[in-house]
Amino acid sequence: MACGILSHIKFKTRYLGGYMDHRLLEIIACPLCHGKLSYDKENFELICKFDRLAFPFRDGIPVLLENEARILPTEENQ
Repeated sequence: MACGILSHIKFKTRYLGGYMDHRLLEIIACPLCHGKLSYDKENFELICKFDRLAFPFRDGIPVLLENEARILPTEENQ
């Protein structure tokens, strides 16, 4: 079911000024802690504040892999 929901939601990041569908943020979770993610419009990333990780988008699709995420500096995680 989740696959169908995710394929239905269109990801519009860099191409349309960083728009993120709020419905996605209601169902998507951090792959490590399963906590909520927030959208960083300026950097086009999904942020897990608990794990201090920023997950990138590739071709408009979030890449929720730990080895693809960047570690957030402490001051960026406030």
